[in-house]
Amino acid sequence: MAHRWGVIGCGNLAQAIFGGAVKRGALAPSDIIVTDVNAIKVEEFSKATGVGIAEDMGAVAQRAEIIVVATKPQDVLPVLEVLKAHSNPGRGVVSLAAGVPAQLLLHHLGGFGSVTRVMANTPALVQQGFFWDFLSPKKCGARRRNRPCL
Repeated sequence: MAHRWGVIGCGNLAQAIFGGAVKRGALAPSDIIVTDVNAIKVEEFSKATGVGIAEDMGAVAQRAEIIVVATKPQDVLPVLEVLKAHSNPGRGVVSLAAGVPAQLLLHHLGGFGSVTRVMANTPALVQQGFFWDFLSPKKCGARRRNRPCL
């Protein structure tokens, strides 16, 4: 894998999280690839931060260790279908899509090593606060004993 993080969707939330991580030095731009239906938005974000551009969702799924779904909730189903076709137990998926039920995520993404639903909201935009994540009991194995399972 060439990149640790692959981001599908380049809206305000994804830009706040990954732009902030690059700005603060928490992630190197070379660790991140991004794709979005709006090519201009991706190019502008890449120019501002130095992150890589993936040609499509399939490329993100193939090249990233952790895939971040950062689309609007109404756009998430086609993303999940593409990711399902690229299931890999050695990779994880993080969903930032608000209001998308964990069961829907697990139905499509059960072939991945981990599936995490993060409720990010405003803390990412202001670069302060904390994130809460949901891990399905199905995905909480011995390697995740230190993480809460709900």
